[in-house]
Amino acid sequence: MFKIIKMLSLSIIVIFLIKTISIFGNVVVAQNHHSIRQAYIDGDYKAVVLLEKQFDFDSKMWGYVASAYANLGNYSKAISIVRQLLNNKTVNQASYKINLAQMLVIVGKYQEAKELVHESLLLTDDLYKKAIANKVLGNISSKLGKYQEAVNYYNQGLSYLNGHHKLLILNNLIASQNLWLKKLKNDAELAKNIDTETSKELIFQAKIVQNNQHNSLQEAFQFSKSSGIESLRFRIMVFDENLPYFSQNLSRDELLSEVQELPLSRLKGEFLLKLNEPLAAIKVAETIEDNRLLSFSVGALGKKLKVEGYFSQAKNLFFKAQQIASNLGAWDSLYLWQWEVAKIYRKQAEPEKTLRSYENAINSLSKLRSELISKNQTHLSEQIQPLYLEALEYFLSQAPSQQILLKIKNILKQYQIVLVENYFDSPCLIKLESVPVQQHEAFIYFITLSQKTYILLELPNNQLSLFKIDITEAELNNLAYTWRKQLENGISEDYSIISKKLYSLLIKPLKKDLEKNEIYSLFIRPDGILQNLPFTAFINENDQFLIEDFNIILSVGISQSSTIINKQKGGTLFGLINPPAPLSVLPGVEQEVRVLKSLTSAPTLLDEDFTYNNFQLSMTQSNQSFVHLATHGRFGGNADQTWLQAYDQKIFLSQLEQTLASTSSPLNLLVLSGCETATGNNRTLLGMGGLAVRTGVNRVISTLWSVYDKESSNLMQNFYKNYQTGSSPAKALRNSQLKFLREQADHPYFWAGYVIVR
Repeated sequence: MFKIIKMLSLSIIVIFLIKTISIFGNVVVAQNHHSIRQAYIDGDYKAVVLLEKQFDFDSKMWGYVASAYANLGNYSKAISIVRQLLNNKTVNQASYKINLAQMLVIVGKYQEAKELVHESLLLTDDLYKKAIANKVLGNISSKLGKYQEAVNYYNQGLSYLNGHHKLLILNNLIASQNLWLKKLKNDAELAKNIDTETSKELIFQAKIVQNNQHNSLQEAFQFSKSSGIESLRFRIMVFDENLPYFSQNLSRDELLSEVQELPLSRLKGEFLLKLNEPLAAIKVAETIEDNRLLSFSVGALGKKLKVEGYFSQAKNLFFKAQQIASNLGAWDSLYLWQWEVAKIYRKQAEPEKTLRSYENAINSLSKLRSELISKNQTHLSEQIQPLYLEALEYFLSQAPSQQILLKIKNILKQYQIVLVENYFDSPCLIKLESVPVQQHEAFIYFITLSQKTYILLELPNNQLSLFKIDITEAELNNLAYTWRKQLENGISEDYSIISKKLYSLLIKPLKKDLEKNEIYSLFIRPDGILQNLPFTAFINENDQFLIEDFNIILSVGISQSSTIINKQKGGTLFGLINPPAPLSVLPGVEQEVRVLKSLTSAPTLLDEDFTYNNFQLSMTQSNQSFVHLATHGRFGGNADQTWLQAYDQKIFLSQLEQTLASTSSPLNLLVLSGCETATGNNRTLLGMGGLAVRTGVNRVISTLWSVYDKESSNLMQNFYKNYQTGSSPAKALRNSQLKFLREQADHPYFWAGYVIVR
């Protein structure tokens, strides 16, 4: 019993509530107060809440009641009680605000929690309270995927604590370091063979985080030898994550024995799940009537039975878990069990049920995304991406009826939204729709899977066709990578062989449909490595470039529901000739900007005038049609690896997005002249197209590689002449590229690097 009391005393919520209940009531404790307190100490939380109606609200026992509800997983009730307690101005406001903030983080109300923590920090000088306040801020940052920020908060909190109390924060610090480490390693892998400089930076940063985590583990390990909830939490985390150096000597049976001694609570159930004891977790969930815990526990038992080959029993458990989650509106667990059912139906060769289950899971994810946006939370985890790919692969394997093709298109749209949000590491707060296909237009979706490539062609009037290309992802990647390198050579004509092969594979199968429907504009949603290729430079059977037959626009396949802006005049030119070391000088920028200034009469900010602050001011102080940025830049594998160089600093993608979104009206055109995409980068379009979608910019023109000389300056000059006289950005770019290749140089290096994105 003493061990249980000691464990409970280390629970954060319990500590704060017990510390603050002394402000209520008289010294003489009534019998019902004694009963509640004793039930709480004994861990009988259900008894505590059953005794709730036996006393008035002013009783100091309400602190115990709120904590009991929290332990039982009923955070809405606990939050309601603490809110009412805060209305009493005689209570310790700092303690209760921190306590409320902790519960708000659990239910996903991060902004309110953050505000409460900052208010509490102004009300207290108590070091312990300051430590827990920083812990809450760290938890919020970690939930939002801001691991560096989270680690900083945790370290600040640790500076206020001594001894075993540090475990309160060390557990969260180690968990965040673990998530950060996984993200860095994943990003480094994405950048491997694409952007070696970025990959090396990420690997170096990962080593620093790993070393810091090792130090955190060593410190926590010393404190974990004592008893208590946080000690047990640490050891279970190490066991569950199999963290290096510290997991070898941990006994699962010993950990399970300690967990079984805990009083009935949601925490006990969660510990049992981590130790792969779903049956025991189900018993806990049913006893404390925690349906959210019950859904995850029943689902975990289903997964265990599925692994053992008991598919019928597993499926029934997944259905039960679905029903519980559906009643709760818990989309974050519902999609998991619908996904598991789809896998079983697929194994049992029941196509209709498989399709329906995949579709249900994706619809649940869509509802989850809407819920996250309403709470201003972060994007969906990258762990859900395999669901979309699995579903796409299965739908694509079915007979291509119009109904199936429409479902494939819908899955692609939802998947694309998630990819863009993951790239930017934040939710897209605007309404997104599928791109409508107009007369004489066609939309081409490329879908690259490991063994096959598919093309979904959408023509006007919702005509959909599916084409299967017998080329593996590895083979296509090799072709694309080699071709991109050949194009950047600028001299050799070797590129033409692969140009023709790519046309034959990816465009020729569509030729009859395109001709029959008199298509002259292609909107292309490339997939994988195709995202950083200039489709304009494909060569057809008549030895003509594809740009000579079609107007070509790249797209992420989704757009804002707002109307298109048609304004052509008024803009700003930014240029960087002498960037900070080690970036190279860009002598061609001066000529490019000077010529464009004479054409557009636009204000010009060069070198020391092109600061981040001046860029922000320019965007917010004027209503303009276009912005032209001629500078070094890079579109990498995610937002953190994507930047433009101003004179005083790099402008990262999140900063660029925020600035563009702050304009009085969306831009018609954003030109990023000189920005490179790393060869082999399979996420380029998510940056360029995502920027347009998220800020409302109508069109983005960017460069796949830097070309700064007299020829490229002429190309941009012709573009702006066409644009200023009323041509759309896409038509103006195509005409200037055609003029260039026919009159100056036909090698794609000089003109095909410019791409337009919607």
